[in-house]
Amino acid sequence: MPYIWDVNIPMKHFLFLIWFIAPCTFCSAQVHYRNEITNIETFNELKGVPNTNKFGAVDAVKVLLDIHSNTLYFLNANTYQLHVDFCVEYLGYNQSKWKFNVENYDETKNRDFLMGTINYFQNQDKFILEFSVADQITLDQIQTFHDKIMEVFKLKNTLYIFLNTNRMRNLSIHKLQIPTIESSDIFEGLDYQALNLMDCYGFLKFVKADALNYQELSPKDIVVINGTPNDLPPVAGVITTDFQTPLSHITLLCMNRGTPMAAVKKAWDDSLLRSMEGSTCLFSSE
Repeated sequence: MPYIWDVNIPMKHFLFLIWFIAPCTFCSAQVHYRNEITNIETFNELKGVPNTNKFGAVDAVKVLLDIHSNTLYFLNANTYQLHVDFCVEYLGYNQSKWKFNVENYDETKNRDFLMGTINYFQNQDKFILEFSVADQITLDQIQTFHDKIMEVFKLKNTLYIFLNTNRMRNLSIHKLQIPTIESSDIFEGLDYQALNLMDCYGFLKFVKADALNYQELSPKDIVVINGTPNDLPPVAGVITTDFQTPLSHITLLCMNRGTPMAAVKKAWDDSLLRSMEGSTCLFSSE
């Protein structure tokens, strides 16, 4: 959920709130990787942030298969932000990162590694294997990679493949024999979607999407919108009740303007938000 609170609350309560909502991240940098994940404690030890925040509460663990040694690595996100970092710093890959990307994303026959991210979607209680949108991985490679992971990944009997591109959807239609999932399936179980992660101060106002053009709004207003408007004047922050695609019109407007934005399905009727209507608030879409 986004964080939004009245800036007039007593300082002692504000400090408690900051302490309460701050993420508790314990560094486990001494662990480079694990070869298997058999319990949630190991997953939590390795997890980091996902490639995108648009799906709400998600934990992510990067996974890599060294094709030549047939060795699987679950990477520690506290130590390695990217797959290539692990390959260079730990496995001793001695070519440029440009060459790494060409040989392991663009090429399909002469790869050294297969790479993906296992995302845990908390609201759906599902683990989903996602590939980079630039990855030209083949059906056989997906099957090999998935089978290898499932030998040592014991948190669920099912690891879905995320159909995050038209290419992946076409592969699935033809031959892919692994359970799959799409964005629409993930959105179905969510109440919150982060769209542009920023903070702002402003006056909290509630506005219906079809009445947005008739309201007097200023760059100092944080607006809760019941629906998706066709256009959006400059405002301090946006909370909409409709989930958005990353390339939706108002999402792009907010990103270009540097405006915090989030989608909260029940925001219009939320009693806490309603109690702060007309107040000066601090809004964080993270």
